[in-house]
Amino acid sequence: IIATHIGTNQCYLKKGFKDHTGLTIFEYIQENRMIKAKHLLSNSEMSMMEVATNTGYGSVSSFSQAFKSYFGINPSQYSKSNLAR
Repeated sequence: IIATHIGTNQCYLKKGFKDHTGLTIFEYIQENRMIKAKHLLSNSEMSMMEVATNTGYGSVSSFSQAFKSYFGINPSQYSKSNLAR
């Protein structure tokens, strides 16, 4: 839909995006979701489910798995280490 809206095809959109940002569209979205998640965990009192929902995940388990894969620490450990500061 985005490609059609800007008058190109999906292949050119993906290639142009990667050339411009150095990231695939998925990597870019994932990075932004994780930055937002880290911010919410650090600066709010949201539950893990609220953070998961606010970053586009349907379950805490899929959010936790993505967070751990991205940062190397699960979100509850990150929250606890942030509280200790």
